[in-house]
Amino acid sequence: MKKSLTNHLIFSILIGLISLISPIRPVPAVRAGEMTGGDYIIKMGTINIKTGTTLPVPKESASSFGIIGEPFSLTVSTGIVDFGTVKPAAFAGNSLDLTVNGAGVGGYYVSVIEDHPLTTKPDITIPDTACDPSDNCTPTHASPWISSLAYGFGYNLSGTDATYFRPFANNAAGQNPVVIISRRGRGEKTSTKLTFRLNVPPSQISGSYQNTVQFIALPAY
Repeated sequence: MKKSLTNHLIFSILIGLISLISPIRPVPAVRAGEMTGGDYIIKMGTINIKTGTTLPVPKESASSFGIIGEPFSLTVSTGIVDFGTVKPAAFAGNSLDLTVNGAGVGGYYVSVIEDHPLTTKPDITIPDTACDPSDNCTPTHASPWISSLAYGFGYNLSGTDATYFRPFANNAAGQNPVVIISRRGRGEKTSTKLTFRLNVPPSQISGSYQNTVQFIALPAY
């Protein structure tokens, strides 16, 4: 049975890459529809992201979260991640901060998913990373990504080995969001740095590659 998640916080982050001299066109808003998985239905409208935006739980939902005092909230430090001009076979990186205020709830989970791999017209993509061949990473398994001959797009979280990365879960491939931050019990604001990494082969076609990464924050009861 699918459960409807009506109380949640969602952020969509536009990931933009400028390859060689191709300019990235500004996107005024991120439009989302409905994502479904084995045990969830997430319905969304149009989400405009601004730097430092905070989405608090609506007052009418406060009682269902058992909130006392400050509302449960997720803050993302930026709405656009730009890699600039990327050199082939050389790691490029950028980062953002995820800040969760869980003082008013009994714990929380933050999940992440991308809409599709980095893509430019006509449907040319930069694949998600599999990390080094000796220990391939997956959306639920981080592993070393050290070789400059291992190409793709992935991320690392602060508090883990800085050489360990993994790809984002891919909505276009039918994958479910993956929990990247969780906490049990009430807690004050905590911040986690998410570092993006990109490495492309010399054969990668020049263009403006984009995708959207979505963060979903759910309180625990």
